[in-house]
Amino acid sequence: MRSYTRIERLEKLLQEVLAESISRRIKDPKLGFVTVMGVQLSKDLHYAKVTVTVLGSEQIQEETMQVLDRASNFLREEISREVRMRYIPELKFVRSDIFEKQARLDELFSLIRKEEKYEN
Repeated sequence: MRSYTRIERLEKLLQEVLAESISRRIKDPKLGFVTVMGVQLSKDLHYAKVTVTVLGSEQIQEETMQVLDRASNFLREEISREVRMRYIPELKFVRSDIFEKQARLDELFSLIRKEEKYEN
């Protein structure tokens, strides 16, 4: 069985705290539906890259990312309440394009299936 490092445990804990805080504590009407996909901490624990997915149009995604950037200090305070750390990391939010890539793959597979039907 794999043992997790301290940083990996902290990343998982930060992911949970951020997901909870974003969904329950941020009351901005421009905040779309956000899923926290992961957190990557720097080796010195001073910086955290938070990967999120946002459902909705490009405009909704952009507005949501702006809301998250504005709320980063508030979210750091939430982390400080929930996680015992000497230094609370600076948060950098990055939008994942996993759903767009999946949609593109589905589209390509659909085209392949259509071509196979015409060939048979």
